[in-house]
Amino acid sequence: FSTWNPSAPFSGTSISTLTYGNLRTTSTGNQVNTVALPDGVKIYFEANLVTYGAATDSVGVGTFADVIGWTTSTIRLYAADGNIFDGSSWGAFGASYTSGAVIGIAVDGRTVTVYTDNSSQGSTTIPGGSPLYLFIQNDDAGTVWEANFGQWRYFDGATLSLDSDAGGYFRFTAPTDHKALQQ
Repeated sequence: FSTWNPSAPFSGTSISTLTYGNLRTTSTGNQVNTVALPDGVKIYFEANLVTYGAATDSVGVGTFADVIGWTTSTIRLYAADGNIFDGSSWGAFGASYTSGAVIGIAVDGRTVTVYTDNSSQGSTTIPGGSPLYLFIQNDDAGTVWEANFGQWRYFDGATLSLDSDAGGYFRFTAPTDHKALQQ
C-alpha cells in the first residue's frame, strides 16, 4: 500500500513530520505531501483531519507541475472551509469540515469526486497533462492529517471492515470499481 513520500518535491517552506509509517503528517508551517497515482486505475483513499489548523488545510489531486511550483491550473484542493482551489483561485464547492472529518477522494481518470464523512461534495475534472498525484496541504503549524490508502484497519480510532471489492480497509465503502492504492 502507498504512504506519503518523504522525499517528494514540495512547494512549502519545510517538510512536515511524517509518522505512523508515513501515514500521519504533522505540519510545522506551509507544507505539501504527495504520492503518485498510477495511470488508468480508479482509486480511492481517505484522509482524516486529526487537528484543524487553518481554513485552507486541504486534500486533493494535481499534476507533478503543481507539486514543484503551483504554476498550472491542474490541481484541485478541497479545503476545510468548503472551498476548492483550481490552481489559480479558491471558489465555493462543498461543506466545511473540521477536526475528526474523514475526507474521501475517488479518482476515475481525470475526474475527482470528494466526500466528507461519506457524503458526496461533488466532482471536478482535472485538465489533461502529466501524471496525477494525491496532495495533503498543511497551511498552519500544528495541522495533522492521517491518510488511509486501504492498509489501516484502525484508521481514525474505528475498527474497519475489509472492503473486498476495493482490496483494502476503509472507514466508508469505496465507490464502485475503485481500488485501494497499492504501489
